[in-house]
Amino acid sequence: VNSNIPLKPNPDELDIKSSKFYNRIELGNMLKNEKNVDHSKKIWKTILNTDILSLSEKKIEQPYENKNSVTLFIGRFQPLHHGHIYVLKNILKLYKKVKIGIGSSQFSHTLNDPFSSEERKKFVHAALKKRDISSKQYEILDIPDIFNAKKWVDHVISIVGEFNSVFSNSDWVRELFSNKGITVEKKITIFKKKFNGNYIRKLMIKNDRKWRNLVPKEVIELIEDFEGIKRIKSLYEKKNNP
Repeated sequence: VNSNIPLKPNPDELDIKSSKFYNRIELGNMLKNEKNVDHSKKIWKTILNTDILSLSEKKIEQPYENKNSVTLFIGRFQPLHHGHIYVLKNILKLYKKVKIGIGSSQFSHTLNDPFSSEERKKFVHAALKKRDISSKQYEILDIPDIFNAKKWVDHVISIVGEFNSVFSNSDWVRELFSNKGITVEKKITIFKKKFNGNYIRKLMIKNDRKWRNLVPKEVIELIEDFEGIKRIKSLYEKKNNP
């Protein structure tokens, strides 16, 4: 601010002679004057000790941070693969935090959903930790199926709370959220046919080690700890040889 800008205050309210904009040096000198009112000096001191520029920067940044603060990403993670990691890393370039929904969380030990909710959470935690993604940047929540498309979005919201948008590569999920007026972000995809849980489980059943190239090493170790391959093969045998 130009401290020499002339002011025209009401002479009945203010001392015309001393009413002006003061620069930092002038204000600092006034603090040394014992005749000035203590309360006024306290205010001036606060002003001098405040980084005015940082206040204006915060005001500019705040709307952007609020707009892109929290988003939602739902997956079944049966198992978690490099496609999921690719999506999550790209989401966190745009958003401060992602709420990760474990879809069909009530199911486990079935051919389509061999891993339990707790096992899938461990997949996510291990993979994100390995990539130095702070636990403050994500939250994992169980989202059980209710088999009611009309109520499903409200069901999800009741579990995950507030969020600004949704990421999903499922056309069905995208349509349901869009119909509720919720912002649905653009799809983030990478080799969809290859990075696919169903495809990976089929490779496991066939003893095709190519599946190991599609899943993070730390997740492979957990699958082996859970005896996941043995479980999937057993479930396949039961379904095809009852």
